[in-house]
Amino acid sequence: MSSEILASTIIQNTTNSAMSSYEKYSLIISIIAIAISIGVPLLQWLYKKTKRLKLSIIPFENNPLSLLFNESGCYFKLMFCIQCENQDTTITSIEVTLKRQSDTWEKTYKWSSLDSIYLNWFGNNTANRINSATYARPYKIKENTLEPFIIEFLIQDDASKVNSECNANETSLFQFMHFNPDYQISSCKTIDELKTTIASIKAGYKRTNEYSSINKTLKQYFYWKADKYLLNLSIHYGVDKCKQCTYEFEISQEESDEFSKNFEEITFCRLHKSCNLPNNLFSLNKNIQSHT
Repeated sequence: MSSEILASTIIQNTTNSAMSSYEKYSLIISIIAIAISIGVPLLQWLYKKTKRLKLSIIPFENNPLSLLFNESGCYFKLMFCIQCENQDTTITSIEVTLKRQSDTWEKTYKWSSLDSIYLNWFGNNTANRINSATYARPYKIKENTLEPFIIEFLIQDDASKVNSECNANETSLFQFMHFNPDYQISSCKTIDELKTTIASIKAGYKRTNEYSSINKTLKQYFYWKADKYLLNLSIHYGVDKCKQCTYEFEISQEESDEFSKNFEEITFCRLHKSCNLPNNLFSLNKNIQSHT
């Protein structure tokens, strides 16, 4: 047994003494290289995680706010960029609270759709504009990037009620035309005859209770009155974080009066559409200023 132990010791010593200095240095260098290959990415990952995520909101320079009033009620579009620094993040939702400064009116709008930033490439065709929009949904932004957004903000409950009233009005209007022999559009042979007949239809329908009903509803959901407004933009991102910015804009009395003309345009827009005539719905583009 002792001879076997002695032999094993001699072999081990022989093996150890066989490793040259070059091999020892090579082994050390290999260990250091492995440590660097693991340690550097790890340190980079830790450094990246310690850098704080920063979001900045940058409105478009010219007329970033578009106010609208039609069969969806009063709503608006906002154009701005989100600058994301240091880390990736996901925008989970965006909302805007509007306040009038002279009274207690206040409404919160949720994002409803995202327009393509390449909208102008499609021209003014309505179908192309609709096809270029998508429903609002969570949106991932990469670190150190600047993402542009064109977002429509809508109060869905308002839009549903106004649209429902417009549907009822359409039925009433076409029944009114059907039972009056003087309002038969199909008998018109020229564009002038068509315009004269439509003018007569409008004049007659304005004397009905149905016309009073839709105007009452439209006035109830008309918000673009002459006043100064505060626009508080809230961008929710990550798990429970929120970036907020407040802006202000003003609607003049003249601009509000122009919007009021949409009452009649909305009432008869489906009649115009059935006759392939354009609708002249007023919309308003505004600049906004930061509010402190």
